[in-house]
Amino acid sequence: MEKTRLSHIHTTDIESVLSIQNHLDADDFKKATQLFKVLGDSHRLRIFWLLCHCEECVVNIASFSGLSGPAVCHHLKVLRDNGLVVCRRDKKEVYYKCDESEICKLLHSAVENILCVTCPEKEKNTESYNKCATEKYTSEQIEIAKNVHSYLIINLDKKITIEDLSKRFLINSTTLKSVFKGVWGQSLATHIKQHRMEKACELLKLTDKSISHIGEEVGYTSSAKFIAAFKENYGVTPLKYRQNAMQHTTKTK
Repeated sequence: MEKTRLSHIHTTDIESVLSIQNHLDADDFKKATQLFKVLGDSHRLRIFWLLCHCEECVVNIASFSGLSGPAVCHHLKVLRDNGLVVCRRDKKEVYYKCDESEICKLLHSAVENILCVTCPEKEKNTESYNKCATEKYTSEQIEIAKNVHSYLIINLDKKITIEDLSKRFLINSTTLKSVFKGVWGQSLATHIKQHRMEKACELLKLTDKSISHIGEEVGYTSSAKFIAAFKENYGVTPLKYRQNAMQHTTKTK
């Protein structure tokens, strides 16, 4: 590529600036644009994120996402055609999971950073908890605990009981509570509450949605209960948290 002469010179290191041209190939950017376009659908993005954490069949993906089977099949085809999802057949059942490519890992990480749905306790204690879990529980039980976690994160706005999870994942409720704590390092209720509070913080900072609306999005049908839970967790009400966040943003501009 012939180097372009710059009309405006803002630095003495002209060669470094001109070398950027080597990374401005239009075809490369078209590939990146296509990937962003694929994940530009919120339902498809949720399915991609789910399959980054577990391998699932169409029926369960539909149950997780609240979509119909045909809609899930359509999204899976788009993801597969673009190299983001792979599948395997076991007798009559087909299972899907995220591809293990570096691009998928980067996209997975980007999604979790944007949505703030990472698990800090798990990351902080991965070695000790996973070691404890593999010694104490079967691989099937551990996989169930991971799938339960993914299901709850996708459905933060819903009121889901231990009994509901026990029936859905075919596991004794007492065993589920024990395995979940062994894998994630916290009780199920405490861990999911942490995710709810983190999601609430992001909505308070990044949107102008009402407090009651945000409470509903993170699973609280009562505004009073949401405000009380938030204050217990952060020491301030959701409104005060939003005001403080706005003041901080104004000062840093």
